[in-house]
Amino acid sequence: PKTSAPPVHAVSPVLTAAARLCTDFGCVGSLDDLSGLLARGADAMDATGLVVWLGSAAGADLQPVLAHGYGQQALARMPPVARAADNAAAAAYRTGELQIVPSRPGSSAGAIVAPILSADGCIGALSAEIRRGREGSESVQAFAAIFAAQLAGILVTPTTETATAAQHKTA
Repeated sequence: PKTSAPPVHAVSPVLTAAARLCTDFGCVGSLDDLSGLLARGADAMDATGLVVWLGSAAGADLQPVLAHGYGQQALARMPPVARAADNAAAAAYRTGELQIVPSRPGSSAGAIVAPILSADGCIGALSAEIRRGREGSESVQAFAAIFAAQLAGILVTPTTETATAAQHKTA
């Protein structure tokens, strides 16, 4: 009898990007390394911009600490987001659940906001402005959740240079 090889299943480009980024998160040694990963994450999600917002598990207001797709001046002008605010970043922070902001007819982008969760609770949120209605893609939503989980591993370690640098950058 003739044996055949098992069928080959194509892997989603988003899953491939997630796997590579997860590996590369383990090699982050500086804020510049993290900035490069933000750029690659934005590309994988077809995002025009990403913002990493940090608060605390105790519920402090969210502060924008890192961004991709926005200039330094734009990041500096972003106001803190109160935990009780009526927006997707605050909702992700309060609930610990992924938030989707659908694009509207005539607008160019929707958004995905993934909570950044630690052992002590939600410490922030990753917001991504997504083009072409891809915020509805389950693959893109899963990628955002994976990306936020990887950020948590870097941002909650007190000895990590990137967490310290990110917090001082907004001061």
